[in-house]
Amino acid sequence: MEPRGRGRPKGSGKSKRWGYSNAQTSRPSSVQSAAMECRSPPSAEQPAVDPSTEQDMNSVDIEVSPAKLGNVGWREAAAQLWASDYSELFELEYCQNRRFFGGSFVSQLPPSTYRQRLNGEALEKYALRERRRERDLMAAAIHSSNMRVWPLSLIARSIAYFNQSSQIIQRTETQQRRLASRPIVFQILRHLVKVHLPSSLGTLSASDLSKIAGNHGSPYTEDYNLVLIPLQPDTVKVYLREFALDALVSVSIAASSAGCTPQNLTLRNIAHALCGRPNTDPGGPSEFTILEPLMSTDTKSYDDFIKITQHLSRHSGPSCVVEIFAGDGQSVIRFKDLKKKWPHLYSRWLIAVGGFHEHAHTMFAFVEMFWKPLVCSCMHVLQIERVQEITQNLEHNNYAHVQNALHAMTVGIVSFLVQDVRNPPPGLLLQDLDAYEALIDHAGGHVLLAFLRYAGFPTLQWQRASRMGDGARLKKLFAYSYHVYRSVCHKPTAAQIALIALLGFCCALPALQVILLTTVSISLLGRRGSNMYLDRLVECINKLQQGSKRSNNAASFARAMDMTQLLRAILHVRHAFQSSEHGATESDDPVTTSMCIQARLLQDYFLRECGRDLTASFTTNPFWYTGNPVSLHTGDYRTRRPWEFVWSTAAGRTAGKGRARSESWSAYAIRMLFEHFFPY
Repeated sequence: MEPRGRGRPKGSGKSKRWGYSNAQTSRPSSVQSAAMECRSPPSAEQPAVDPSTEQDMNSVDIEVSPAKLGNVGWREAAAQLWASDYSELFELEYCQNRRFFGGSFVSQLPPSTYRQRLNGEALEKYALRERRRERDLMAAAIHSSNMRVWPLSLIARSIAYFNQSSQIIQRTETQQRRLASRPIVFQILRHLVKVHLPSSLGTLSASDLSKIAGNHGSPYTEDYNLVLIPLQPDTVKVYLREFALDALVSVSIAASSAGCTPQNLTLRNIAHALCGRPNTDPGGPSEFTILEPLMSTDTKSYDDFIKITQHLSRHSGPSCVVEIFAGDGQSVIRFKDLKKKWPHLYSRWLIAVGGFHEHAHTMFAFVEMFWKPLVCSCMHVLQIERVQEITQNLEHNNYAHVQNALHAMTVGIVSFLVQDVRNPPPGLLLQDLDAYEALIDHAGGHVLLAFLRYAGFPTLQWQRASRMGDGARLKKLFAYSYHVYRSVCHKPTAAQIALIALLGFCCALPALQVILLTTVSISLLGRRGSNMYLDRLVECINKLQQGSKRSNNAASFARAMDMTQLLRAILHVRHAFQSSEHGATESDDPVTTSMCIQARLLQDYFLRECGRDLTASFTTNPFWYTGNPVSLHTGDYRTRRPWEFVWSTAAGRTAGKGRARSESWSAYAIRMLFEHFFPY
């Protein structure tokens, strides 16, 4: 029976503790140990089994123990829930339950007309949904017949839904035995807590320690002028060519893998080649610990930030020499001011800039940059109103809206150039973008190529740097963003954030530079090509802890659980359950069907406006935001050719957007580094 009130489940004992050692929560050695017990009822004759699943069911010939109320059962379930992927565990549970019920659990009703019309990929998705529905029905039926048996899928769903549904939904689903009650979820989560020993990111050599000591204890031991090397405009243009080549090579590889020419690739193939997850192995889930929250504290004032640094320092060991702080733009600006105001007190701190927020603000700058020559008309075609010329912050899921729009535009343009354009030849595009652009004499074609080079491909690279944990690529992206922020972006402090990031990549102790480059992102589940930036993980945590602002269920007891060590387990189970059920988590930014449909609409729009021959002379831009074509080579180049505005501002010939005076890229960087930043 379920425990009620303060009652303790039978067999739970009186020596419960919040944490267990790593040995008690280790993963199962094989998939076979991860299934729930569903023995077949004794019968002289086994009932008939659906032939479509007979092979799968025959391959499962094991006996395992169920997760029952009690110490041992919950520990076994906790070990299974720490797995990185639940797909095999859920499939094993499905096969065992079908054997227990003697075949299909769902009544064999005649298929609907909708089902009869499905074929191909749509039919596969429909069958997968039906399979999951049958698995859930069997799990609920088994638990209803024996309240001490808990199928793994039911436990995982209960934890994943814990802070995502209202109390009335929780109560209804619990009564129907589709979810575990909240006391039961709490009991499971107690066994999911891992206790890690304090650890550091690395050990410094004696020469490194002496170098830090000789620099007032500061990790910024290198010359600040080194920041200027990656910021040189010629160097940044090389970075942009590398970004374009990397993206276009992905399309060539996709064509080679499919055994066809690039022109014969489908739009979905091109979308997955550009926006899909790279095949990069993170080596397993990243180990990290979520500290206890610091209540009634913000990042806007000096007093609060002093509390934050003291709170973090309490978790550093006595032998700690350097402490690394990573945060969003507002946090690192405030920390920079703190180090400048009291350099001796905060000399040991090294500032790292999170890539997620800078990725978002760079995309907002790209929209602002190309709004009038291209983006506005594309949003009108797609009837998207959430993407506007000026985006102030990440509220209301602005990051996802803008990224989806830019990805749809990038996929649509590449599909148009590869599948529809005949002159210049598509093969030249994939081999040499500069030579391809030299043959174009169509103003609309120049705008499309400029968008890919200066906005579309860099947006893809921000995402790839996160998924691959590529710090070297992120360093190049910060260098390009510095020039974008100074010219077309309305936020003047954004350029300072890019400088702070490059200061750590270029001027920190070389051993610490390696740490910064290798820890730009983490893997929550250990899946290939699915890393996320550090500050995005913090945003996921904040979303759970601040649930009371967005829903009515995260009050009192539920919200209190988000402030404990249980949060790490909740975060893992939620993401693993989403990955196995839907193929992607909320932080994966997958290629969706709606994105492909939007890209197809834009591809058709580009074909109508530009035709198939981009070498034909056409001097007006058909994508101008007013709907009336305007000359590309006359008028204000800051709005009609904004990519030239970037380099004009870098050279000091033009003041950036909203700036009072013009200043070259080097003069601005030197003034900020040596007059407005911390001395060491």
